[in-house]
Parts: sequence; structure tokens; C-alpha cells
Amino acid sequence: MEILATPRERAEEASRTLSPVDAAFLYLERKEIPLAIASVFIFDGPISFDDFLSSIASRLHLIPRYRQIVVMPPYNLGYPTWEDDPNFDIRRHIFRVRIDSPGGEAELEELTGRIFSQLLDRSKPLWECYVVEGLRDGRGAVIVRIHHSLADGIAGVSLVNLLLDASPEGTECPHRPRHRLRKAPPAPSLIDAIASAIDTSLRGMMTAEVAMLSLAQDLLSNPTRVKDLVGALPELAASVERLPFNKPCTGDRKFCWTQFDIADMAAIRDVAGATINDVILSV
Repeated sequence: MEILATPRERAEEASRTLSPVDAAFLYLERKEIPLAIASVFIFDGPISFDDFLSSIASRLHLIPRYRQIVVMPPYNLGYPTWEDDPNFDIRRHIFRVRIDSPGGEAELEELTGRIFSQLLDRSKPLWECYVVEGLRDGRGAVIVRIHHSLADGIAGVSLVNLLLDASPEGTECPHRPRHRLRKAPPAPSLIDAIASAIDTSLRGMMTAEVAMLSLAQDLLSNPTRVKDLVGALPELAASVERLPFNKPCTGDRKFCWTQFDIADMAAIRDVAGATINDVILSV
């Protein structure tokens, strides 16, 4: 007798499975191409490591994904899944580091570059925070790394919301329920894995075919689009100019920053009819 999965079970299974894009970030990553997003936060005063760690530990239940590890499928056939980390320890994610003297921005940039050059350890949830001590003028800093498969630039804000409060007094954290590990499903057999991979490939081919047919129909129904496409062909076929930054990746990362007045950014946004994010990406 076949036992069908309930809608809730199917939803939970879908939520555990990485999307094709997120899975690609894992399969494509190598030491020359670390695929993590990162941020540096600089504060006017020092950051207490113990207080910082306790604060994050008390709130981490609000984003359960940050307590889960990536489990690769057998023979890398299919999509990885998120599973609860039975050995989760927040001290494997939050570290105390001391910056080199004299503790200026150049030293902070160098420290950040060294951290960003490392691959995240896949045996634990794919995020890390570094509490930086020894900054000049009594300042503090926090360096955050999150793997791109765990969060994109917007979703990564969920961790930032745990780091920062809207007021100096802080906000009360919701009650933390007792964390219960979810039992991982049994690993699929090789036959199941191959069948899943074939099914995924066929679905991808069908989706691509539908997209091509839709594009062809759109072009045939609009002669102007065909003319524009033909006019763009010489430019598309031209060789790409070799710019100074178009070089093979080595894995080493040099991190630096500059500052802009938010009023200037807003003025450019208004003139261009864009967003602040558009202006930053253009710069």
C-alpha cells in the first residue's frame, strides 16, 4: 500500500530543499571563488563580546535556518537540503578578533580581506560573525559573513536585524521555545537519486523550450523587436574589452570602502528616476 505525503509534509520537504539557484552557489564554489556575502559594521564605541554573543544566542531561534547545515545528496545527484545541526554551538560562529596596530581603517580593511578570502566551513551552518577589538578611537566593529546559498542581500538582513536594535535601550526578545531537532529524512537510494536528477533535467529542458517558444512568438508578433535584435547582433558578437579587473580569480579578497553623503545619493536617485540601491550598484 502506498502512503501519500500530507500537504504539510510536502511543504516541509520543499522548504528543506535548496532552490536551483541556491544549489548552484554550492556546486560552483571553490577556493578561488568563495561565494559568501559579507558586511562590516563600525560603531562609535567598543562591542562587548560576551554581551554580543548572549544577545545573538537569545534571538537566533527567530531564524531557524541559521541553525541548519547543508546536506549534499548522494553522488551529488539532485538538490542539497537543509537539516538541523545536531552539534550546533554558537561559539563556532561568533569569534573575537583583535585588529593590528594602530587599528585604523587600513588595518580593518586588511583584516576583513583575510576573512573574506576563506571558505565557510560546510560542516556547520553557513554564517559567521567576528567581533573586532583594538580599533582606534575606542570604536568597535562587527564583520559578518553569510553564504549566498543561505541568504541573498535582502534575506541576509534577517541576521542583521538580530545584530542591531532600533533604540539604545534595546528591545525585548520574544520567548525562546525549546529547540527540538527535526529528524532528517532517510537518504534516497542511488536509483531514486538518478531518477530525481533525470526528472529535474527534463523539467529544465521543458521550461527552456517553453521560454524559447514564448520569445519566438513575441518576436514574430512584433516586427520592431526583430529589427532591434538584428541591429544589436554586431555589438553582441564583438569581442569583450579586456579591462584591468578581468583577470582569473585567485581566491584572495581585498576589501575597501568609501563614503558618500546620503543626500547626494538621493539627488542622483531623483534625477535618474531610480532607487538608492540602483545608484550604489552603478557606482
